[in-house]
Amino acid sequence: MKTKNAYKEAMRYIENAREDLKLAGKDGKFYEDEKYVKSASGIAYSGTLVALDYLFDVKNIPKRRGRKSIDYYKEHLGKIDKKLLRELN
Repeated sequence: MKTKNAYKEAMRYIENAREDLKLAGKDGKFYEDEKYVKSASGIAYSGTLVALDYLFDVKNIPKRRGRKSIDYYKEHLGKIDKKLLRELN
């Protein structure tokens, strides 16, 4: 994945998550529609993983075949950047 494309792709996920949250509507400081909040959370999570996949590619971390678990991301992110790992947790 190229730099511009990886960044744009991750940001596209985040923007889509924001749009879903707008659909949820707010009542004070809480969202009203649980469906859109769950959807936005999943989309933002996927965008984070896209960004991490690119970071691991840049840092030459070996790729795993198939679906990766969150433990894979935590393990390798801990070797690169402890502060970023805390944000992921």
